[in-house]
Amino acid sequence: MRLLLSIFVASFAPALVSGRIADTAVTREENGPASFLAAVAAVENAPHGKRGKRGETGPWQLMPGTRRDRARELAARGVTRPTERQLAEAHFVWLRRELARRGVAPLTFNMALAWNAGAAATAEGRAPEASYYYARRVCNLMEAAP
Repeated sequence: MRLLLSIFVASFAPALVSGRIADTAVTREENGPASFLAAVAAVENAPHGKRGKRGETGPWQLMPGTRRDRARELAARGVTRPTERQLAEAHFVWLRRELARRGVAPLTFNMALAWNAGAAATAEGRAPEASYYYARRVCNLMEAAP
């Protein structure tokens, strides 16, 4: 299944994204969490407090369960009242680790796909088509950023 996902993403990503960002890891300084999170927030385009169709909230539209899980992780490290940014950064770190654990390279496109569809759906090749377009938009915004 992972091989099929790799082949599918390899064939799909270049057609959707023109540029170098899609196939680079988001761990390097110039492609780090800050630029990734800025692009995700721009795609989500949700003002603080606005709730999505499935209960997502905040500028990064985190699902209630994701928000709860990341808040627990932060609490274990002494952060008792995390900001939206801290929750998003914690989720970025968790997603990168989870994709690697599942054998998926933490490339920008894969990270954006997983942010929208979930790590399991990304790793198992079950991400919906709309999530691929979401990932493309994130990559394009990162490419266009100064």
